Amino acid sequence: MEIYKYKDFDNIFYTGKFADELQTLIQDDRHYMRWLNKRLSILNEGAKQATDGVKFEKLKNEQLWSIRHPHSQQNQRVIYYIIDEDNTVILLSAFKEKNASDYRKYVDLSNNRINEIKKG
Repeated sequence: MEIYKYKDFDNIFYTGKFADELQTLIQDDRHYMRWLNKRLSILNEGAKQATDGVKFEKLKNEQLWSIRHPHSQQNQRVIYYIIDEDNTVILLSAFKEKNASDYRKYVDLSNNRINEIKKG
């Protein structure tokens, strides 16, 4: 799976499939991209330290983390993985959570993507 550097951030990377999913979120909310880039700049400075349980949360029983927009009606989510050794973030999936099964679907998808990346 291809990994790309995200914009001008030194420690943020993404999969090509994530880019396609993010485009769907942007089409439906023109302000979301600006909001997300602010969150990503925080992650870029210190991914592990960013976890506040509101906008950034560790997913229970998972190796993954999530960015959520707590005041959005659209309930957008970005799931990511932190490489502990160098505090690098890989953005894995982007979606709108409409119900619990949506979340589970994208957690599973994100786990599959990170496992594929680890296999190299």
